[in-house]
Amino acid sequence: MRGEDVRAAADTALEFLEPRLGRDWSAAIPGMDFTVASVLAHAAQGPLWYCLDLIGGTADEAAFEITVRPDADPHALLRSLNSAARLCAMSVDAHPSSARGFHPMGASDPSGFAAMACAEILVHTHDAATGWGGGLLCGSGVGRPGVGAALSLAGARHGCVAVSVVGARPGGVGRGAGRAGVALVHRPVE
Repeated sequence: MRGEDVRAAADTALEFLEPRLGRDWSAAIPGMDFTVASVLAHAAQGPLWYCLDLIGGTADEAAFEITVRPDADPHALLRSLNSAARLCAMSVDAHPSSARGFHPMGASDPSGFAAMACAEILVHTHDAATGWGGGLLCGSGVGRPGVGAALSLAGARHGCVAVSVVGARPGGVGRGAGRAGVALVHRPVE
């Protein structure tokens, strides 16, 4: 996975979320301690952490406090999600495949951070859909071990939200960690 996959995930999320800017972003997400707004703020924080962790190397020595304000206007949340995804994509593309960065589950290579960013963005976009009353996951592993081809943006354009699920192996994530799978939310939120 590369930066193009992270950008595709962000584009898919934005395509789903932008038409819903007038919705209730304070709606609770069933089974989670999040609202639509707070889960999307969280989704934007993930890619920011991933690019900093990749740049910082394998030691957990960063003193950053990364916060995306969940009380921000929905337009600002989407702008933040988009910016974070694109910054992560640039970081992934700027590093050779031999680079490693810190992650609590084990050091990851750039493709692993790309996969995690895609999962963060797409899974939490699905969570937002459930907060608005939609979302029925139908799982199927598809395509290459990346979401570029697997996303099937044509499917997303027909009202589905793609969700990437990435496998992990003991000792780390990334290359050889598992196959990315994609599920589509087939009951879209109007």
